[in-house]
Amino acid sequence: MIHDSENTRKAGMMPDYAYDTYSDEGGAKNLIDFRAIGDALARRKWSVLTAVLIVLAVVAAIFLFSDKRFDAIALVGLERKPERVINTPGDGGSNVLIDMPSVDTEVTILLSPEVVRRAVETEKLNEDPAFVAAAANGEKAAPISVGEATDRILGKLSAQRQGASYVIEVIYSSRDPEVAARVANNVVDAYLNRQVVSKESVRTGDISVLEDRLEGLRNDVIDAESAVARYKAANSLVTIGGDGTAVQDEIGNLNTQLAQARAELAVAQGQARANSDDSGTMVSGSDLVRNLRLEAARLSAESANLAERYGPNHPERVRVNTQLASIRADLARETSRMQQGIKSDVSIASNRVAALETALNRAQGRLVSGNNASVRLNELERVAQSARDLYQVFLERYRSELATAGTEKSQAYVIAKAVTPQLPSSPNPIVFTLIALLGTIAAGGATTFFLESREKGVMVRDDAERHFGIPVIAAIPNLATVKDMPFKGGQTFDIANYVVNNDGSIFNEAFRSIRTALRVGQPKQLAKTVVITSTSSGEGKTTCSICLARTTAMAGIKTLLIDADTRRTATSRTMSSDREIGLLDVLDGSATLDEALLLDETTGMYLLPQKVRGTPNLDALQSTRMEELLEKLKARFDFIVIDTAPVLPVAETKALAAMADVTLLVVRWRQTKVRNVQMTIQQLHRADATLLGTLMTQVNLKATSMLREDEMYYEPYYQPAAQ
Repeated sequence: MIHDSENTRKAGMMPDYAYDTYSDEGGAKNLIDFRAIGDALARRKWSVLTAVLIVLAVVAAIFLFSDKRFDAIALVGLERKPERVINTPGDGGSNVLIDMPSVDTEVTILLSPEVVRRAVETEKLNEDPAFVAAAANGEKAAPISVGEATDRILGKLSAQRQGASYVIEVIYSSRDPEVAARVANNVVDAYLNRQVVSKESVRTGDISVLEDRLEGLRNDVIDAESAVARYKAANSLVTIGGDGTAVQDEIGNLNTQLAQARAELAVAQGQARANSDDSGTMVSGSDLVRNLRLEAARLSAESANLAERYGPNHPERVRVNTQLASIRADLARETSRMQQGIKSDVSIASNRVAALETALNRAQGRLVSGNNASVRLNELERVAQSARDLYQVFLERYRSELATAGTEKSQAYVIAKAVTPQLPSSPNPIVFTLIALLGTIAAGGATTFFLESREKGVMVRDDAERHFGIPVIAAIPNLATVKDMPFKGGQTFDIANYVVNNDGSIFNEAFRSIRTALRVGQPKQLAKTVVITSTSSGEGKTTCSICLARTTAMAGIKTLLIDADTRRTATSRTMSSDREIGLLDVLDGSATLDEALLLDETTGMYLLPQKVRGTPNLDALQSTRMEELLEKLKARFDFIVIDTAPVLPVAETKALAAMADVTLLVVRWRQTKVRNVQMTIQQLHRADATLLGTLMTQVNLKATSMLREDEMYYEPYYQPAAQ
């Protein structure tokens, strides 16, 4: 089909713009054409809206009549390392880090019957009418037992850890949102109170046990210390300062004194050896000795000087020698005295050392004799010390327990109390909203798809050109949908008169676009003879033929309309119902052309009708006489419109289409089946007809005005101003 159209274009029979609207390469669409989907939804908006409302009504009914459940959620946190009000030496085991298994354990405790029962008993839930009614699913709110209330709560209570945190989520589900929040908070309070009460009970028991144990330990300490004291008294093992026995202390003192005495003896002996002559250290260190020696040295020097000058008997020399002798005598005496004192010190130190050694030996003897008694004493003291240590440990623990009594607190705390839920958790409004949303989308899509799949024809230009492979020359509206210039009437004659009386309407504009496509009245007019046909009857070909001819004649162009439909003669019956001479009479020579022609006084259009009586010669339209007649008419008229029978049921239409310059195929909007149009196009091409394009008739402006892909979308913007 496209091959034939391309040949026609090259032959100069089709305008270039007719091909700009369609091409195989440019006509490729995206995988999902959202604009086309939007247009389809717009066309089917009322059907889609109905389906959507039905889905919404069904979902709303299910939601409203479903048994509603409200989930109240409370959050409880666990102290990872619990802090005590008073830290005592015995707290080491109570500050253990909380780990993940411990959290799971607390979850189990929270869901235990003991905690729930405590909540029921504390708040008297089993007697609460609201709780009983909600738990009984709306049945009579009669008081129930504590055990039954506990079981009902356990059936709707859940708890879980949030992720890997130390937070526990407590959830209670109920028909009554206020009851759900209240029960969840009651269970949490009971759980926290249980921890405090449990710690108080444990502490009270510990204090009682410690009191009993301390009484026995106190007696044990007293007995052990008494045994030590008695043994010391019996064995003369009196301690001094608590560091040992009297003998041990004496030996220690003697050892200290002996060591000191020996040190002094060693010092004295060293001095004695060092001062064994006049040059000794101690002797030399004496001030008196040093002065005497200095004086002796001076006198010796003076005597030597005098000896050089005087004789031995010189008085001055005698005097000096006398003084020197005296000084030396004094020095000898002083040296002897000091050496004698040193010897005395050595003797005294030696005696002291000997005395201390003797005393030490005696003390050691006494110590050896008391060794057996000391061993027993040590054993008794160790027993006494152990008793004292154990008593001290219990005493400190007892004091710490007394000090911290009444300061117990839970290692858990409330992060968020449960609040009254506003929306039910079952049925979940969000889920139902999503279901409603998806349901409306599915219903709208399914409705649109179903209606579109049931569509017999085409609605927009792009679809027509894609299916048929030829351009759409014009879209002719349904006059019932024209707003500004309403149509009154329903027959073909009424429509033919409408184009005369409403020249500025959108309906007339469609036929102007046909003339524009054919370049009618222009120097390079595309065609003089135009066949207007259709696939079957009832598609509007006769109306199009009359309106095209009349509007062309109104434009001042000499126009002829030929009724070539020998079977129905719709054009002739519309324009002149009682004619006795027609086209077939001209073809068989029984009448002249001028005798058969009729003039439309209103528009100046000429009509070559079919006679309304008699049996038509069906082969006359396919003869050479028809071709010759058309050539004669071309010379006489500027534009010729031929209204033929439908292509599919009638054979001569294809022959007439081949004789004419171009053929226009009428396709009724949304009614003509696509397959029928394709078959018609194939038959016209086989007949070697020049098919210019299609005319879409009966287009609903209200529907197409919502389609941005269709030229009728712009129709409201180009209506002529009201006169």
